[in-house]
Amino acid sequence: MEGKTDNSPIPFLRRALQLAWKGRGEVSPNPMVGAVLVQDGKIIGEGFHRTYGGKHAEAWAIEDAKRKGFSVEGADLYCTLEPCCFTGPEKHQPPCTDLLIRNRIKRVFLCTLDPHPRVRGKGVRILQEAGIDVQVGILASQALALNEGFFTYQILGRPFVHLKIAQSIDGRIAALEGDSRWITDERARKMVHRLRAVYDAVLVGKNTVRVDDPELTVRLVRGRNPYRIVLDSHLELPLSSRIFHLQDPQRTIVVTGKPTALSEVFYSEVLHAEALHSEVLPFESARESFGRKRRALQELSVRVLEVPLKRQPDSAALSQNSNALSGLQAAPLVELQAGLLVEPQAGLQTGLQTKPHGKLLDLSAVLSRLGELGIRSILVEGGASVFTSFLREELFDRITFFIAPMVIGKGIEGIGDLGIRRIAEHLHFEGVRFHRLGNQLVLDGYRVGFFEALYRATMPGQQEFSAIQERDIVVAVHSTLPGSAPDRESFFSPLITGRASCFSTTEGANLSSLSSRR
Repeated sequence: MEGKTDNSPIPFLRRALQLAWKGRGEVSPNPMVGAVLVQDGKIIGEGFHRTYGGKHAEAWAIEDAKRKGFSVEGADLYCTLEPCCFTGPEKHQPPCTDLLIRNRIKRVFLCTLDPHPRVRGKGVRILQEAGIDVQVGILASQALALNEGFFTYQILGRPFVHLKIAQSIDGRIAALEGDSRWITDERARKMVHRLRAVYDAVLVGKNTVRVDDPELTVRLVRGRNPYRIVLDSHLELPLSSRIFHLQDPQRTIVVTGKPTALSEVFYSEVLHAEALHSEVLPFESARESFGRKRRALQELSVRVLEVPLKRQPDSAALSQNSNALSGLQAAPLVELQAGLLVEPQAGLQTGLQTKPHGKLLDLSAVLSRLGELGIRSILVEGGASVFTSFLREELFDRITFFIAPMVIGKGIEGIGDLGIRRIAEHLHFEGVRFHRLGNQLVLDGYRVGFFEALYRATMPGQQEFSAIQERDIVVAVHSTLPGSAPDRESFFSPLITGRASCFSTTEGANLSSLSSRR
């Protein structure tokens, strides 16, 4: 359990967490890392990872101490993350384990292990084999919250997903005709811009772009612009949309459906009034139109990603849409064989076994592709169908509601049908806190089990260190037993008190006031 002892490492690791936060928005897809060197109970050097590809925190701390005239031999290192221990073409800096051994560091105190498959526990073993004492698990909850995106990608294989919903008291995110400016006040909007500045990407659906025509940039506070991701399964948005004509168009990504069969494009045109065209086009024209739109976006330097559409059995859809399909039985379906479009003999009634799920993209595939681009954290800002899809598929990690003191009545609800038929099936959250921000009530929480999964993957297990049993890693007394998550109340109390989000101060979390009640 975290707590104060003689010569407690907590103040020094808290300082390391403060330093790490200075790298926000600059180091992704790397984690934010801070390091402090201590000699005879006094800090002699500090450092943090400043830019992606630049020196690591440990190197900056040692350089800082030497610049001040201190000898680092025999010093203790307090670091928020396990030191790296490998080299490779994708890595820009040498192993920090070699640096610590070469400089004769005496002890190392760490918040968590690094879950990267080429590091996890190996860095600790290398240090121990060199005679360096290591403790892991101090202020672990704060360290996990600091690098939610990095840990999520390494452990769950996808970016960290944060849903941000601005709504009225009665759960509406817009009036009946789509107007939503403004449900929340300026202070809340500044907070959202602050969040944008520290997330790798902001994601919205095509309807949000069509109705609001947003920029999704950082304007109300200082900070860098995130990637702007638009889900548009059939490339329906007009090229005149503002998001396609910003100063950094290469940071706009349109995710669209991968036309595994042209029937998907055609089917959408038949069943949906807002498809590629207002009237049904011949198959070849539909394909050409899709291709022209994709090329036009690419000419604007907008990146287009293709992912599969979700599929479902077609029988129900056919019965529900019999009127739309009447008279089309003679129209042939189109299948993709060896990259060529051919016409099968069967018509709509016999040839179509599955169909795209309306216009829904496969969100797992979307997150996987975005992760491959180096995106580690995503702020989802709407709209209703997007929120509903992420919640229904449980592909989110954190959710924040900005609840304004207004009633809209018959407007657009923020969350649609989740398939819940009984109260016992409801979604609930962990680490929940409420606070007032300007004229809004803010509710913030995490998906149940999220931090427990991260905790288990970043705390050492006995089996990982069997090769050096005579000098097993020391799991700090400030933590819990190896490999077991703490109880929920003790875990979330320090996390909630000073969550490394953006909610504490203008510049970020006030980590100096983090609780140590564990």
